Amino acid sequence: MGQTASKTSNGNGPTRVMLWGVPRSLSTAFVKCVDTMESAEIFLEPFSSAYFFGPEKRCPTVEGLQTPEDPEYKYGWVKKQLEGEFQGKDLIFCKDMGFAIDGRYDAIPEGYQHTFIIRQPAKALMSYHKVVNSYPHHTEEVSVKYGLSKGYAYKELYDLYEHLRKTTGKKPIIIDADDLCRNPEAALRKYCKAIGVKFNKSMLSWKQYDVVNPKWHCSPSFAMLNNAMKTYGRALESTGFASDTDQTQVPENELPQGVQECVGEVQDYYNKMYEQRLKVPIK
Repeated sequence: MGQTASKTSNGNGPTRVMLWGVPRSLSTAFVKCVDTMESAEIFLEPFSSAYFFGPEKRCPTVEGLQTPEDPEYKYGWVKKQLEGEFQGKDLIFCKDMGFAIDGRYDAIPEGYQHTFIIRQPAKALMSYHKVVNSYPHHTEEVSVKYGLSKGYAYKELYDLYEHLRKTTGKKPIIIDADDLCRNPEAALRKYCKAIGVKFNKSMLSWKQYDVVNPKWHCSPSFAMLNNAMKTYGRALESTGFASDTDQTQVPENELPQGVQECVGEVQDYYNKMYEQRLKVPIK
């Protein structure tokens, strides 16, 4: 990835970047792309861990279902970790979900540039539908709404974007997953320029992983569940942004009913963010 400009907003220390997204938006593949830089420190969804597994967890409860616990993962603790000093690192990069910080904007870390990755709702939600229906012990089709936040992730992401835009006085950077797959080099060059790091062609390919990289900051429960259920299987096995990821969208009337309903609820939020994205030439 090359050397970053070793500065924060005050001109000192490493560059710090948050990447906010929704489930199934290629955000984990994006983390692997950033991980090609040796002097990057990676955080994988620490706020999501607080949301699902921490003492202050806020996820919807499912009767009869017990989830593991990570007692350290309080929102304030996560904020403190992200604001820590990292000697010898040029880039601190954290990927997380917008819904995980919703209602807890007080925990947004200082000194970070905020960026967003979005994906067409029909594609992301259909992918999520396949994931939840691949979990063991499900004998009947499970609605895509299972486990999603009240705003189906997209409303919370849009609300976070608007909050940051208004409180920082800057438009956060948005990258679209389809643009990334159609023309990854152009998309990454624009993204790197926007956050102030030097693009390197090494970002275009990376190693295949079987499990979550143990070098990343990742809660034990989050890593354990993802490794066991292979939620990130395709992303971890990937070696680059493949054009076949940008599949032709399934006609809306052929989507499962739950997916159709969710898409109808969130499409406008996606459209508004899409208009503000980094424009990438179609290859």
